[in-house]
Amino acid sequence: MNTYAAIAQREDLITIAPAFPSSATLRPAPQSGRLPGANLAAFWEARGLRVFERNGVLWGQYKGGFFTSLPFHLHLDPDADEIRAILRKSRVRGLRFPSSNLPGKRAGMYVANPATFGIQSISRRQRSHVNHGLRVCEFRTVTPGELLSEGIQLNRDTMQRQERADVNFLEPARWAAFVGAVEKTPGMAVHGAFVDGRLSAYIISCREGEWMHLIYKMSRAADLEHYPNHALDFMIVKEAAKDPGIRYVGNGFTSVLENEGLDRYKRQMGYEIAEHNLCLHFHPALAPGLSSKAAVWLVSGIQKMLPGNDRVEYIATVIQGAHDSRPKKKEEISASEDSCQQEEALGFSRLLRPAAAFPILRTFQMLKKGGVKATLLRGTDYVRRKLLHRGKKSGAGVRPLGPDEVLRLEPGDLVDVKSLDEIRATLDERGKNRGLLFTDDMQGYAGRQFRVFKRVESIFLEESKQRRTLKNTVLLEAVYCPGITFRCDRSCFLFWKEVWLRRAAAVEEK
Repeated sequence: MNTYAAIAQREDLITIAPAFPSSATLRPAPQSGRLPGANLAAFWEARGLRVFERNGVLWGQYKGGFFTSLPFHLHLDPDADEIRAILRKSRVRGLRFPSSNLPGKRAGMYVANPATFGIQSISRRQRSHVNHGLRVCEFRTVTPGELLSEGIQLNRDTMQRQERADVNFLEPARWAAFVGAVEKTPGMAVHGAFVDGRLSAYIISCREGEWMHLIYKMSRAADLEHYPNHALDFMIVKEAAKDPGIRYVGNGFTSVLENEGLDRYKRQMGYEIAEHNLCLHFHPALAPGLSSKAAVWLVSGIQKMLPGNDRVEYIATVIQGAHDSRPKKKEEISASEDSCQQEEALGFSRLLRPAAAFPILRTFQMLKKGGVKATLLRGTDYVRRKLLHRGKKSGAGVRPLGPDEVLRLEPGDLVDVKSLDEIRATLDERGKNRGLLFTDDMQGYAGRQFRVFKRVESIFLEESKQRRTLKNTVLLEAVYCPGITFRCDRSCFLFWKEVWLRRAAAVEEK
């Protein structure tokens, strides 16, 4: 069956990643036979942006000639021929879409579950801000007249703070057309926070089946001291909980360019990241040049020459993402990409045998396998290397490691996962620390905070029937392998070396 054919027969396409493992497959609410994403597509068209449909999927005009799949939560798994056919028939420069299985740039969507959302979902750092905003602000739907007359000032204040410009939000005529598009599009709503009767913050949302997507948010600079953004973000999810038809609130994708402040804010406001791969594909006429290793190398060089240039950084990220989205040939898959932690357990664990008995057992094994002469040679080499510290095996090609960090973590301890740069400094050229692989699927947990689930002192390997021991390794609560890299749904615990973690500093509520 064609990957896109009959969305009604492919309800499994609409999924979120294992951030919510109990609801991995979502069924779209009936919308009178319309395609998923019809409301967003109508809003796109009302704004004068191009929308097209191919094989049951809607695509809307995006940045730089790219078109994005609609709705945002739709995960697709087209094959290479289908992607090329869509690009040729639609005559567009490129496509972008989220996928659970296809290669691409690691990304995700910020998602909240209204049924379980509450003030306890907010971090202690932001909770006082939310409570302050709830006391000061009034919350209600914003009328089109209010949005037209007051909203443009909020747009100017927000754009100035973010050091960006969009004529659709800044020029009165364009803004009036935008408000008109919001007003006439089904499923669109505008929620506002008011301070002393004036509009202080607004959020524009779009309903798509069981999802409510928050797509625009602006706020007034003069009222930021009352935290209308925090309070409105909280209230809109709480209001969604009153509608049994809304199961998830989406608050945008992770940024193409790293935005640590925005990411931290959304996490602290109770959103989790439903991970996926962002697939970027150029038109077949452009792909050989723009998705090649040479293009990646060239744009990386330009980026080094122009550090801090956001436009160059964005282009470099897109080209790298397009390169990563190419279907991989077998010979292109490296050893680290073709293995997971579970497969490499022999490399980072030791047999559960008494240390004193090991040389004796090993000697008998060598005698049986190689005879007396080979055993004497190996024994002499062992004594020279291990006891006299001479003639150590060459470590050519492998980066030397620092000392193994010992935190003596216990179940329940709160820890921070170190940044990617800090973790990479502990890895050898194979991406391992003392044999334990730091996988691509673990990168999304960097910089986040978790509790220790338990220490890993020993493991049993089913295939070899061996019980083996580990050192300075722990499991973290609710941290499972998402299986995106290997298309694996086993959801195994990930092993974490203590050198990749640090004890979390105590945070006192103000």
